[in-house]
Amino acid sequence: MSPRIVAHRGGSAIAPENTMAAFRKAIELDADGIELDVHLTADARLVVIHDDSLDRVANSPIRIGRSGVDELREFDVGSWFTSPDGADFSGERIPTLEEVLELAADAGLWVNVELKAGSRLYPGIERETVKQIDRFGLSEKVVVSSFDHYSLREVKRENPAVAVGVLHTSSLIDAHEYASIVGADALHPHAMVVDQGYVSGARGLGMAINVWTVNDAASAKMLAAAGVDSIITDDPALIRTALAAGGAHD
Repeated sequence: MSPRIVAHRGGSAIAPENTMAAFRKAIELDADGIELDVHLTADARLVVIHDDSLDRVANSPIRIGRSGVDELREFDVGSWFTSPDGADFSGERIPTLEEVLELAADAGLWVNVELKAGSRLYPGIERETVKQIDRFGLSEKVVVSSFDHYSLREVKRENPAVAVGVLHTSSLIDAHEYASIVGADALHPHAMVVDQGYVSGARGLGMAINVWTVNDAASAKMLAAAGVDSIITDDPALIRTALAAGGAHD
């Protein structure tokens, strides 16, 4: 089986990250899944955006956790993006998690929901996230990941059927053993730390491996040959072409 190709923030090489336009582009490009980032607003709504403020995508110091969803959705988060094909994304708004999950459910997409910061910054974010996953019947099609590994335990307490994945950037000694202690179903490593030993250790404990962020053909082919489950990429079309040209395991 070839690895699942997952559009990072909706395929952020081709459309403004974490917007509905980006997620629709991922579907157009035949991605198997999407990856997205979730914050909790001041009025307890889940919104899909990477940073904790609008500085980068809307040139505003507004903070997500201190603002209501209606205020946040007044901002244009598409105009900043320079499209490789000249497309105009002005007018894109911050989507809610409900909007994205509805799209994913209709399209049959696998979804990686990354929780930003967890309960220590956003009390109740895990409960609200699981509630939305359950609402759309996606518990078998979603993995919740986070760099806050306490947050992953909270997700499991809310619904043990929802898979969780340990995000990490640097090398961890016996990463698979650590993830097992956390109670995780998957490892979400940066591509630089994955080798055959890493894969073998995870497989020995029945864990999936979803690797980020892979934007070159050589790395994609190496990771596919090593047997990872998902390749998370800004450019799903490039990775699809690379794997189709050879190097993916059967």
